Amino acid sequence: MPGREADKKIFAETNNMLEKSNKVLTVAETAATLTGGLQRFLEEPTYTEVNPGEDALLKCRISDKRGICSWQKDNKPVGMYRGKYEWASPRVAMTSDCSLRIRSAKLHIDDGQWRCQDALSSQPAILAVRVAPQIPRIYYNGSRVLTDHSVTLAAGSKTTIFCEVRYGNPPAHVEWLLEKGQVIAWSQTNTSEVDQPRLWAARAVLEMIPTRATHRKQLVCRAHHPSYPPPYYKDVHIIFDVKFATIVGADEEGLSTLEEGLSSLTLNCKGDGNPKPNVWWTKDGQRIVTDGNLIIVTVTRNDSVPPKITWIGPRLSVNANLHSHVNLECKADGNPAPTYQWYFCPKSLANNNICLDGYLISSASKLQIFNVTYFQRGKYVCIAKNYIGGEERIHKSKAITLNVFGPPIGIDIRTAEGWQGSTASVHVTVCSDPSPTMAYWFWGRFRLDVPSEIDRYKAYQKEGKDDCYLYTLSIGDVQSSDAGDYLLRVGNDKGFSSHAISLKVHERTNVAPLIAAVLVAVLLVLLLCLILRCRRKRDTIDYKITKLDRYAEHLHASTACSHRSPVMHIARLQAKADLETEENFYSSPIALQTRHPRVILQPSV
Repeated sequence: MPGREADKKIFAETNNMLEKSNKVLTVAETAATLTGGLQRFLEEPTYTEVNPGEDALLKCRISDKRGICSWQKDNKPVGMYRGKYEWASPRVAMTSDCSLRIRSAKLHIDDGQWRCQDALSSQPAILAVRVAPQIPRIYYNGSRVLTDHSVTLAAGSKTTIFCEVRYGNPPAHVEWLLEKGQVIAWSQTNTSEVDQPRLWAARAVLEMIPTRATHRKQLVCRAHHPSYPPPYYKDVHIIFDVKFATIVGADEEGLSTLEEGLSSLTLNCKGDGNPKPNVWWTKDGQRIVTDGNLIIVTVTRNDSVPPKITWIGPRLSVNANLHSHVNLECKADGNPAPTYQWYFCPKSLANNNICLDGYLISSASKLQIFNVTYFQRGKYVCIAKNYIGGEERIHKSKAITLNVFGPPIGIDIRTAEGWQGSTASVHVTVCSDPSPTMAYWFWGRFRLDVPSEIDRYKAYQKEGKDDCYLYTLSIGDVQSSDAGDYLLRVGNDKGFSSHAISLKVHERTNVAPLIAAVLVAVLLVLLLCLILRCRRKRDTIDYKITKLDRYAEHLHASTACSHRSPVMHIARLQAKADLETEENFYSSPIALQTRHPRVILQPSV
């Protein structure tokens, strides 16, 4: 009774402070607006669990805090009360720390959604006051099955078994295990208890098709909860009593030495079914009277049988949770014994339940898929084959459709780029089944729901194909201040996920000065080339004239000392001069660039 009186006192004081808190919030918001300070959360409260009677800390820190901190629970203001609700920091008015310490947490008072407020309001955070749930209970065909009892099942028939764990907070995590800790795929739902809405009932549904391999095996329902004593889980189990048919087999050593027309074969009908079966043999639909052993005196090729798939499962449509474990199995008859191949046809390649372009993924009768993702949705086809007389015989099964359900997951793209003054786009691709029901972009202190538009920012409606969706945020007239991280928050009824993209903004370079500098440099190079060409041309002309002057001096000397005809001598000298000039013209680097007409020397009179 004293505890209840204290609780009533807390509620009374909280309600009395309602009007006062609202006024304080209004003054704080006005002050923040007038000062123009940019406030944002450095740390928001997050999901927190606490045992009854223990203290809980809800963290909240605000950058550039201007107003007065306050808290709300389930959208109602909560006042400070010594010994119950206290500030974590004694100097809350002088610091950015608005964290709240809750003393001696109680389910009916403190369990719920909490928000931290200043001029801003944080995202809601759940404070869960733990309550240990009841022990698990297993139900089959609407009746409870006590632990260590057996249930009778028919091999190959679909079976549904439930496990319930009630009156816990938070809800227990339930899983199914089949002997030696093998986890089986299942689905779990959590609902509030009708008589105690703050407590939860967890229900795990197991759908399976038992086989002869599961006979006499133990099925365990395990409930995990932090309020349970170590090792923090409780188990209940049942035993499978599976009814299955007989099998037919022959001595493998005898099969390997068979010769057509010479060998005999004895087939033994193994009556190890449950319950013990009555056995007989048939051939071409006609019953053969035997004592259980079939003797073929002379083996021929007519006794060979092409493969025929007799069972594929667990069923033609399989639903699996994201990151769970899926088992597919194929069985076939044939002689010789058939081999198996599994082909996978992704959902994008399947058309009208037909696999158009599958690829080989396994060569075993059992296909195990671990950690299932959305990319493994699609059609799975089993092919059984053997060889008779050197000819391949095959039989193709119907396609098994694998559906994957879970929260959204994204394809990893970390960065986006844009140019200052242009329009930049940030893209995120998310896969989800069922389809996302909510999405919003978040950056800095802004939030933009999908689809919506504000100022330069526009969040487009998602574009979907094959349960994958493209989300686009467009930013017009991009500025350097737009660079930073952008967060997309996506959710469906299976959960939520967040995807961060970093936007880099490049500045535009003024290319006009650069173009002018290049043109000036080109003009200078052309001018330099012209000057060099002119100088080389002048040097070539000077060289040729100097050579001819030397021959002219020699001519005068020779004419004076010789009795030869001046004309003949001049002609020889002219030929020699022409020859040397031509050689120098083609051998000199300067002469290679210039060619001039010959200079004819006339003897002086």
